[in-house]
Formats: sequence, C-alpha cells, structure tokens
Amino acid sequence: MEEIASKAAMHAEAGKQLLASGQIAGAIVEFQSALCLEPQNPNIHVLLGWALPRAGHLSEAEAHLEQAITLDPNLGVAYGMLGFRKQERGDFAGALSNFRRGIELQPFQAGSYYGIVQSQKVTAADLDLVKRMEQLLQSENVPPTDLLFLHYGLGKAFDDLGQFEQAITHYDEANRISANDPTLGSKAYDRRGHRAHVDATIAHFTKACFAEFNGWQSTSDKPIFIVGMPRSGTTLVEQIVSSHPSVAAGGELPFWRDQARSWRQQVARNEFDGLIGSQTARRYLELLGSLGGDKPHVTDKMPINYLFLGAIHLLFPNARFIHCRRHPVDTCLSIYMTRIVPPEFSNQRDNIVFCYREYERIMSHWHAVLPTNRLFEIKYEHMVMDQERTTRDLLDFCGLAWDEACLKPERNERKVMTPSLWQARQPMYRTSIARWKNYEPWLGEFRELL
Repeated sequence: MEEIASKAAMHAEAGKQLLASGQIAGAIVEFQSALCLEPQNPNIHVLLGWALPRAGHLSEAEAHLEQAITLDPNLGVAYGMLGFRKQERGDFAGALSNFRRGIELQPFQAGSYYGIVQSQKVTAADLDLVKRMEQLLQSENVPPTDLLFLHYGLGKAFDDLGQFEQAITHYDEANRISANDPTLGSKAYDRRGHRAHVDATIAHFTKACFAEFNGWQSTSDKPIFIVGMPRSGTTLVEQIVSSHPSVAAGGELPFWRDQARSWRQQVARNEFDGLIGSQTARRYLELLGSLGGDKPHVTDKMPINYLFLGAIHLLFPNARFIHCRRHPVDTCLSIYMTRIVPPEFSNQRDNIVFCYREYERIMSHWHAVLPTNRLFEIKYEHMVMDQERTTRDLLDFCGLAWDEACLKPERNERKVMTPSLWQARQPMYRTSIARWKNYEPWLGEFRELL
C-alpha cells in the first residue's frame, strides 16, 4: 500500500510541475495515472478538478470535484473549486453555496471570497463579508495569488457599494502586485514587438493582397468571429448570436493566436501566402465541428483575433467578423479592473493605452481593406440602448433569420468562462455606460483617450 501511495504521489507532483509550466495535457495524464493507483484519494480528484477546465473539460472537472466531496465532505478547497464550475454554468446559487461552505471549512480561501463577490451584486447586507476580506489582507505571509483575489474582490465590492475611491485603491494594489511579482506570470510588455507586428500586418494585408491571392481557400461560412478589445462587449454579443438555434458558441478559442506564433516572421518577410492552405482550414473546421455539432455556424470569441483578420479572411473569405467597440475609457478602465491571466499588458495603465491605440490602428485598416459585407461594427452603447434594432442588424449581417430568443441572451445556458460570466446571465442593463465618470479623479493615463 505504501508503495502504491508513493507512486501516486510521484505522479501527482509531476502533474503539478507540468501544470505550473503550462503543459496542461501532460499534467492531466499524470493526475489520471495517480488516480488509477489511488481512486479513493479525494486530493487527486481535486487536482483533476483544477486541471481539466484548462483543457475545456468542465463537466468532467465538476464530476471529480463532487467525487472529492463525497470522499471527504470536509475538504474545503473542493467546495471552492466547485463554486467556480457552478459559476461557469450560470448556477450562481449553487456557486455561492459552495463558496460559503468552503470558507466555513477553511476560512482563508481568498479565491472563494473573490468568487462570492463575482457571483452577485454586493450590497450593504454584505458588509461583514467585506470586513472579513479586509482582515485577511492583514494576515501574515499571504501568497501573491491570494492577495490578487482579495484586492480584485474588494475592488468589485466597493464599486458595487458606490465607494469608488476605495475601489480604485484596491484595483491599483492588485495591478501593482500583478506587475511586480514574477510568480504571477507577468512579463515585460513588448511594445516594440507588438507595434512591429501591427506594422507588418498592415503592410502585407492590403486590398491588392486580397485581390491577387490565388492560394487555396475554404468556401465555408461556418465560423462567426467576434473580435475587439477585452471588456468591449464580446461576451454579450456571443450570448446574443449563440441564442439563435442555428449558432453554437465556441467561446474564446486559442487556435489563431497559437497559429500566428509561427506566422510572425513570415509576415515580416512578406512570405505569408505560402503558409496558408487546406490543412489549417480543415483543422479549424474540425475544431468547430467538435464544438458545434451539426449547427450551421459556430462563434469564435477570442477578442485578440482582431490581429489576424487578414490571414483568416484569405483562408475563409465567406467568414463573418463582428467588431465590438465600446467607449475607449470604459474599455480600458474595465481591463484594468479585471483579473486577466496571464496579465500581459493589462496591469499598467500606460500599456493598456498603448495596446488600445494599436488596436484602433489595425481595426481602422481592416475596415478600409476588408469587404463591407464581411466586417460589421457594433457599438456596446447602441446595443444596450436600442437592443432590438441592433440585434436585428446583427442577425441580418450574419445571414440569420429573426429569432426572439436573441432578445433574451441571459437565458442562454451555454457555459461562460470569461470574466463577464455573471454579467452574461443578467438582463441587459445600462449602468456600464459612461462608468468611467465614477473614476474621473483617478483616470491617470486613461484620460488621454477622452
């Protein structure tokens, strides 16, 4: 028995190391090997509940966490993780129940406190919760990840309470920690490299490039791309479009971002055409098919796909692109107030402004060179203020017949894994319009975008 337990522990530790280095598939294999040796070990079920969501296996992860709780009803961390899985399914009552039970069993669960404030609007009735979070900040040797959970959570809580100076103080501290602690995955943002990529993309993908291209192209119109800066309304638009019976929600697919890593040098050398072919298109369509079954269309809501529209259009000339735009300061402030993993540019105001200006530059280019029947811009503010008209325009652009379900996107039962998971389940509201005015004294570099 001791030998089996030792082997299981070795697999579990190897899995943790692989997960820490981003090797998710390998980590899952190690955890599964450990579970084969010790199927009644609740901690191994928790490890699988931790790793599987990163590979998109949400239901399987939830099952492992429930099994961990069955094996050990006092395992607080399992309740906390299960709360996040419930959130993603839109079961906020279940999420809150699990977060609270986890805290009862293990009072220092910063992630569960964060989960609670992300699952509801904080009111005066929750002040005891806020005080407990503030007290936890005063504890000794709080890990950086827990500090982030607490500061982001308190920022959200004070924002809900209308105490904006206290809210921005916590958001500032969260971003300071994120930017300065290398254990949190933050790296120096490569402005020069990003600008060079945008320059090369604009130089290469011209109207002439599209007109003269004679390589292989797919005739499929299955993909519907939803792009824009993070926090610009992309989740809301996907909720609306995927409420249509002919559309499945693909979520934020990393396919084109990962593909682009092998494209950058070739684009810079003007050698891009030779890289595009049927193999890439077929792999992508297989991915969409695995997500959407036999539905005619599948959304791809990875916001930063706006960097790759030229390449995608060459490969899929019939694909549609929906560009989500929101007031620049509301967009940037919301990015700053959101726990984004990995943080990349999002934890410093000046980097957010730089990235926003580069986004504006490349989107202006795409609007100039792509066919107007392939690229549609939708403004978040218009969607909120005139929901039916903009929804009709959106469906017309996508070639979809009118369906009343698209006016009730909060009823869409798909799993949502973005920071907007709570907002996506609410009826459309207007309080996010001109939200920046609450923070006008503390805008800093964001003021440049007014």
